[in-house]
Amino acid sequence: MNGSGATGCSPWARAFLAVVSHILPRESRSDWIDAWKGEIEAAKARDGGQPVPGELALLRGAWSDALASRRLARELADARGETALAARHSGGLAFELRIAIRALLARPGFALVAVATLGLGVGTSTAMFSVINAVLLRPLPYAEADRVVVLRQVDADGSVLPGLSAANLRDLGAEARTLRHAALADGIHGLKLLEDGRASSLRAWLVSDGFLEALGARMALGRAFRPDQYQLGSEYAVILSQSTWETRFGRDASVIGRDIVLDGVPHVVVGVLEAGFDYPAAAEVYTPRPEQTWDEAQRGSATMDAIARVSPGASLEQVRAELERIAADLEATHPEANRGLDIEVTPLDEHLLGDARSPLLLLFGAVGLVLLVSAANLAGLQLARSASRSREYAVRLALGATSGRLVRLAAVESAVLAVVGGMAGVGIAHLGVRLIGTLAPNHLPRFDELGVDVSVLGFAVLASTICALVAGITPALRATRVEPHVALSEGSRGSTQGSRTLGLRDRLVIGEIAVALVLAIGAGLLLRSSDRLLDNALGFDPEGRLALQVWAYDEAHRPQLDYFERGVDRLRTLPGVEAVGLTSDLPLANNELLLTPGRRTRFSIGSDPLDRVGGPESALVGIDPGYVAAMGLSVFDGRTVAASDRGETAPVALVNRAFARRHFADRSPVGARVTLERDGQLSREIVGVLSDVRRHGYESEPAPEIYVPLAQVPSNGLVFVVKAGVAPGSLSASVRDALWSVDPGQAIWANRPMTELLDEWLRQRRFSTVVLTAFAGLALLLAAIGVYGLVSFSVQQRVSELGIRRALGGRTASIVGLVLGRVAVLAGTGILIGLGGSVLVTRLLRGMLYGISPFDPLTFAALTAVVASASVLAAALPATRAARVDPMVALTHSE
Repeated sequence: MNGSGATGCSPWARAFLAVVSHILPRESRSDWIDAWKGEIEAAKARDGGQPVPGELALLRGAWSDALASRRLARELADARGETALAARHSGGLAFELRIAIRALLARPGFALVAVATLGLGVGTSTAMFSVINAVLLRPLPYAEADRVVVLRQVDADGSVLPGLSAANLRDLGAEARTLRHAALADGIHGLKLLEDGRASSLRAWLVSDGFLEALGARMALGRAFRPDQYQLGSEYAVILSQSTWETRFGRDASVIGRDIVLDGVPHVVVGVLEAGFDYPAAAEVYTPRPEQTWDEAQRGSATMDAIARVSPGASLEQVRAELERIAADLEATHPEANRGLDIEVTPLDEHLLGDARSPLLLLFGAVGLVLLVSAANLAGLQLARSASRSREYAVRLALGATSGRLVRLAAVESAVLAVVGGMAGVGIAHLGVRLIGTLAPNHLPRFDELGVDVSVLGFAVLASTICALVAGITPALRATRVEPHVALSEGSRGSTQGSRTLGLRDRLVIGEIAVALVLAIGAGLLLRSSDRLLDNALGFDPEGRLALQVWAYDEAHRPQLDYFERGVDRLRTLPGVEAVGLTSDLPLANNELLLTPGRRTRFSIGSDPLDRVGGPESALVGIDPGYVAAMGLSVFDGRTVAASDRGETAPVALVNRAFARRHFADRSPVGARVTLERDGQLSREIVGVLSDVRRHGYESEPAPEIYVPLAQVPSNGLVFVVKAGVAPGSLSASVRDALWSVDPGQAIWANRPMTELLDEWLRQRRFSTVVLTAFAGLALLLAAIGVYGLVSFSVQQRVSELGIRRALGGRTASIVGLVLGRVAVLAGTGILIGLGGSVLVTRLLRGMLYGISPFDPLTFAALTAVVASASVLAAALPATRAARVDPMVALTHSE
């Protein structure tokens, strides 16, 4: 500064400088006063010795410079103190840790936001990783599970059937050289166990010789079945599941060798399986299945779960080639049952995961994007902080600190953030795992093993460490590249590295907005798809209805129709019961909560000959006279089943509207005749047309169905449908007791409100939708925080400029528009990138959508508007604050 001048400062200016100088260290006050006197005198000299109108502005600058000089002096003193302290402590890790913690505590707002951002990102990604780990990564609980394959029959029309028939599997096992232990599981069956004089059903799989060996089943107690126990006429044996042994036998090891009575026959307990064995589905007991006399007659019935183990040295391609040859031989040997036969081979893990792998990987990708947004936000916070600390770094460098030491300090500080943020993330992950567990459908394999174990904790530590280190070290590296004298000179005038920092922060915010838009559009498509599904009419009303599945048969396994009819009469007398019906196949039954036989039959209409191989097929459902009223179905033509439709009367049938449309077009089917394969040459008169039902939930389409009176086609496993005038769950106990009062020796398999069956189906659809929507919402929130932080930091850097604009008469609207205009450019860029990414990513959702295109323009437009609005709203508060900057305060702003 020039210290000469023709005229001196005004007395009040000299007094002001003398007072202000007291905030400076004593040794520098005199030089500082002389320097600013020279500035004022030089300004007067340039103005011809006249009073300087801007003298007040110069004094404001002096005040700002005094504040900056005091701050710089304190930073120098702190740095010298830390240097001396570091020398005494040899600059060890403990010292650096103390410095890092002190730096974070000095800025609690930054630390809190950073930990919350890191915790949310790490917590959600860790929760989703726990799902991936439990379902996809954890090895199956079977020995050499990678060599186990599932065998299923493929019909001539390309439809994949549930499994194979016992006869085809027997012949296949005898011929195949690339497979060992080809075996099947028949069921799942209900075996009656009498407890306190009342029968309950145990879920049982009947397994053939080699089934346990194919899976490499491990026994917790006892042994597997002996070969002779798979022969007809041998002693009855049973193996218990781990849960059955624990809950029904109290983990009593002496149960091995004891008899338990199932279906009235003593079965010797030979073993207890290790926990985790639940293939093909969870069961309570396993019993041997000998070859049956009727297996050959049912060669075309491919309903049994078939597995095998690939022989050592054989590849999957060799297995497929050999089975193609065997299928051709079976078709040639048994053309009537095996026309067009093909056999599909699927590795066990692929079979178990089915369609679950793609949605889970998609969700994990989505949560990975959320973690990326969290990391970007954290990096943005660190960049803003590094900009404000640029002079601190410069002071340290000027005092002799190396760039490596500064980076190491930043790394230690980031490690502290990683630990605290990781701990918060683990807590959020625990909550997330519990939430996902309540949302997840029951069919996902090993979902009961979901939890935060060592591998999941390792993922959390790794994710938090990488995010914190990358976000923390990168700004430190940038700061150390600035020359100390440049940073110090900029700092003394209240400027920082903001212009350099904002460029990178701009790119981070653009990326956050793009990612948020991609996730939002994906979630929006799934939500619209779900709405479209729920618009479909089920054709029946599950509300207020209770379903009970019962097996009733005698010692020869003959159906006990009399029991079912007396049970209906007894249930109708219960308080709160409005209607009761019976069916052999209840809609929404899924073989988890309720079993579905899924019976089908070939048929011919009128005088057409019955083709037992290539003719048309239809679902076959048995119902009683009360079923239509109990389910809330409609009769569109003719009548429903009557009490007079008995075994000794003329055989009749009903069809649904889908059947009528397909086979009768515009004609009424009432009065026509239909011949069913099970009836031989006996034809039935069609007496009525019922409404269509979506048997497998909203997504399924109504299929042709034939209904027959249960009195004419009896079954030993039926479902009571109870329409209640009260909450169905409140009737569960009284309905169960009423049926036991009819015959305590008949077993009740399941007792469920029908809304539970519907809820389970909805869970399968809602899981991906709800989780992806939550991730999208979180990403949008984080992106909004990022925009808010960017605008706040930008306003802080430009506060002097904005104050000058206000002082020069700038209007509030123009200043707000100036700030929001920059946000609009960033949001627009991010939205354009996000739209491009959405076009690519939403293709992956195609198989999960119903009735909506993955490029639905309404969804794209609506979610684009939401993301744009969120970005503007996030910027509105700091923009409004900028417009209210006091010019006097702005002109004295020191940084």
